Amino acid sequence: RKFEGICFSFFDKHPPFQKLAGDVCSQSFFVTGGSGVFGQWILTFFDWAKSRKLASPQLTVLSRRQPISPKCYWNVLRGDITDFQAPDRNYDYLIHLAAPSAQDTFAGMEDREKFKQLFNGAERILAFAEKYIEKRSLITSSGAIYGGFGRDRSHPIGEDERLAPLFSSEVAGFALGKRALEMLTSDACRRGGVDASIARCFGFVGPKLPTNLHYAAGNFIADAVARKALIINGDGSPVRSFMYLGDMVLWLLTILFHGSTGSDYNVGSANPITIHDLAQLVARVGGRQSEVRTLCGSNKSVGNPSNYYYVPDTTKAREQLDLLELTSLEEALNIFFEYQSKC
Repeated sequence: RKFEGICFSFFDKHPPFQKLAGDVCSQSFFVTGGSGVFGQWILTFFDWAKSRKLASPQLTVLSRRQPISPKCYWNVLRGDITDFQAPDRNYDYLIHLAAPSAQDTFAGMEDREKFKQLFNGAERILAFAEKYIEKRSLITSSGAIYGGFGRDRSHPIGEDERLAPLFSSEVAGFALGKRALEMLTSDACRRGGVDASIARCFGFVGPKLPTNLHYAAGNFIADAVARKALIINGDGSPVRSFMYLGDMVLWLLTILFHGSTGSDYNVGSANPITIHDLAQLVARVGGRQSEVRTLCGSNKSVGNPSNYYYVPDTTKAREQLDLLELTSLEEALNIFFEYQSKC
């Protein structure tokens, strides 16, 4: 219940979540990917809204891998996004979060399998939305759709970038699958069968982020908690940005309720930081000073292309939807450190 407590405190602290709960009201939702990091945060927001008597939603949660306990206001559907048995009932909203996980990537999931899962899953969920969703759908994509940027990149990535991964790359399946998902979503919106917005997600940090895979922030936090040296396998030069996962909940659900039909919105922090500076910042969390070691090896991580710059331009979401970053990176890292220290 430590995770629930951290989430509830965060939602209590920030008034935008009360307004968001008003949008939730007594609506019904079909949620895919409920056991993932995004799914756990969003489901906990629904728990918070209900416990604070700000909303009384009804949910059906699709989960492929990990069991999720049903609650009085939600039921759990076990299955894969590509072939799940759809309940014969309508819902107000769809939140589509399911995708090949970081664990799948780290375990060596084949590239073509990632692409097939994303493409076939998109076709399945959009057909479901056309038949069963009465209002709007949120489809989550990834900043990975752009491929990777070289050392000469130094300005934020906008939604209108005309760049794509190399088809010849052996690690492009996820990125190309997400591009296909976006194309299918836009096509469904143009045809009028679906009212959806796309959330193109970048880097995040906070409780529930894996700490033993290929997420630099998660690995650094785990090492800081264990009082180990923080190891940078590469040279520390790649530039990233990190949005707190609590902020992510606000951004995704605002896009669901208020985004434009067929529009894509970057979701993430607009504040860049190098991997080296991130390690130095993590080394100081919790009032301690950990050692940072730079090995100057490859900057490539398992299952992902080399990418020296991964920072979104979030002007569109800010101007159209009045979205803000509520949490600084330093504050997010301290919350994450505190959570991991008690795990």
